[in-house]
Amino acid sequence: MKDAILLCPELGADPTGPYPANCPNFNQLGIRIPFVAISPFSKPHYVSHTIGDHTSMLGLIEKRFLLTPGPFGTIAAHLTLRDQYANTLEDMFDFAHSPSLNVSLTQAQPPANDCTPVQLP
Repeated sequence: MKDAILLCPELGADPTGPYPANCPNFNQLGIRIPFVAISPFSKPHYVSHTIGDHTSMLGLIEKRFLLTPGPFGTIAAHLTLRDQYANTLEDMFDFAHSPSLNVSLTQAQPPANDCTPVQLP
């Protein structure tokens, strides 16, 4: 509690009262960090102008892969409220028309040069 009061002196005036609105909290965005989406589903030559944060990746994973049936339809399971309301940055991806959907996979060719490590006696 002592550290919290150092960050927000208004909190020391009434520690059991409501959290002061002008104190730092988890509803604020931090420093800007560049993000590059490298994926077979990425839209080519696309620049997103939506705001995301560190929980945006969690939100995307939860929305795409952690779906659970609920009384009002399928919903995503979330770790916290922060990732539940995070922008999932889905505008950067095209999951319906990805070029990778039309690629046929074949057996990989063996390497041209043997790169097996030499066993020492």
